[in-house]
Amino acid sequence: MREGGSDRRSVDGSLILLLLLLILAAALAFRLWGIGWGLYDSTVSRRPHPDEWVVYWVFHWFGQYGSLSPCPRSGSQCFFDWGALFLYLAYGMHALLQPFLDLIPRSLMGPGADRQFVEAALSGRLTSVVLSVATVYMTFRLGLAVSGKYVGLVSAAFVAISGLLIQLAHFATPDSTTIFFLTAALWAAVEHVRTPSLSRLVLAGVLAGLAAGSEYNMALLVVPLAAAWLLAETRRLGWLAWSVAALGAAWLAVNPFALLQWNAFFEAGLHSLRTRTVDSRLQYGDRWNSYGPTWLYVVRYPLGYGVGFAETIWMVAGVAWALLRRTRRDLVLLSWILPYFVLVTLSPAKFMRYSAPLIPALSVLAAELLVVLFIVPYRWPRFVAVAASLLALLYTTGYDAAYAQLFAQTDARAQAASWISAHAQPGSHIGFQEIPDGLLNLPYFVIGRRYEPCFSRFVSERLVGPAQYVLVDAYEKEAHPDVATGQVDTFLTSLSREPGYRQVAQIRHVPALGPLTFPITASPHDWRYPAHSITIYAHVAPGRNIAGYCFPTMQRALQVLYVPPPR
Repeated sequence: MREGGSDRRSVDGSLILLLLLLILAAALAFRLWGIGWGLYDSTVSRRPHPDEWVVYWVFHWFGQYGSLSPCPRSGSQCFFDWGALFLYLAYGMHALLQPFLDLIPRSLMGPGADRQFVEAALSGRLTSVVLSVATVYMTFRLGLAVSGKYVGLVSAAFVAISGLLIQLAHFATPDSTTIFFLTAALWAAVEHVRTPSLSRLVLAGVLAGLAAGSEYNMALLVVPLAAAWLLAETRRLGWLAWSVAALGAAWLAVNPFALLQWNAFFEAGLHSLRTRTVDSRLQYGDRWNSYGPTWLYVVRYPLGYGVGFAETIWMVAGVAWALLRRTRRDLVLLSWILPYFVLVTLSPAKFMRYSAPLIPALSVLAAELLVVLFIVPYRWPRFVAVAASLLALLYTTGYDAAYAQLFAQTDARAQAASWISAHAQPGSHIGFQEIPDGLLNLPYFVIGRRYEPCFSRFVSERLVGPAQYVLVDAYEKEAHPDVATGQVDTFLTSLSREPGYRQVAQIRHVPALGPLTFPITASPHDWRYPAHSITIYAHVAPGRNIAGYCFPTMQRALQVLYVPPPR
């Protein structure tokens, strides 16, 4: 009997391992699909993601000054908006990959590509891929610690096919790094509740400090640390003190220059805090106004778009179930989910990525409910649960595959540039609305040295000017901090109805899987980074130049029109 039981356990363990490996393989495939998105012929100006300039310049500073300081010159070459952990990991990945990157022929990067930018962005993205796949494994460990191997597997599957986490793995940004260490910290905290020990609580503190060392708002992990200490059968105040001290020490270990250059760090931190709170409207305008009730934002957008409605239903139901049961291990997860949900809800800045740290813990609670329903002794509830979960898994996989394929498409901005190159004569005037910035950088794709740029600044009277073509990026409807929304709407309406203009092309990508398409237009703007929508209008009878409208070069336009943002 013992031998038979041992054999069954061995087979069961082998099956769990096989399923976990399949889940990790699927996670890796989703995250590597289109990993070179937008990098062909790219430069720091023609970057596909607005924040990927950071790895390019910080890596440049590291090499130029022979120092790992992200702030070698306060005021001009300084970046403390992120914690340094991701930057150091990505820089290490860059050094590791350098022999292989050197083998990539220039023809694969594009004739106008900045090789240093492409290599920096790709190294950062691959760092995100590695840590995002590691998060899938760590979610398995978290689910295993909370409620067993089946919950661990289902949790890992949920995270593997989470569209928002797949998206963030395609970016050279700290999000995937943060989420990995956050998940690891929650795992260590739950392990402490299971088997209290100083080492486990200190490990949770170290991992929480590393998460905060990637993004500062992860300091909120002190709440589940305290909850784990409070919920454990053994409570020693000294253990909690050591855990919090470990958090601070780990943070400082990966951000030493924050202390060495305190004034610059404090100024950057204060600026970031203000732009996300009291100065949010100045920074972002009214782009968040259309997202409905604040308390529904996380469910409707980061979850509704980020994982799909089917998985969202299971996650919300999982939280409700955990609140009803209130087991000690569930309470550790809830002590993270609820305060962080409140933080994201109250924050005026509604970027979807800010809610991504909720997904691993929500996946575990959803998996718990799912496994409970699988083993109920009643046939019909069990049948309904199995059918509903399979449908949710099928829908979510299809939905996230449809979104992931956006990264395999040619960037719409590059396609628009190709269209102009094929239809406009060299020296033509090409019209835009705003001078380029990180998100609205379409002019850099189009102009080059062949065309003269014109910028309307959303003034309808300038439509009679000399521009042969006018290009509109759909992002202009929301990203216009210096112009009132009413003026923007009036201009875009005038352009679409003006008899002197006719629409000649529209370039846009939507999530699609075969004949099925999924909505994206109404989502928050960071969900649409790989899906710019470009409309091109032809000017039937171009007129004469108007003062302040057209310029011989982009450099001249920036000299005249650029106004530095308030600091």
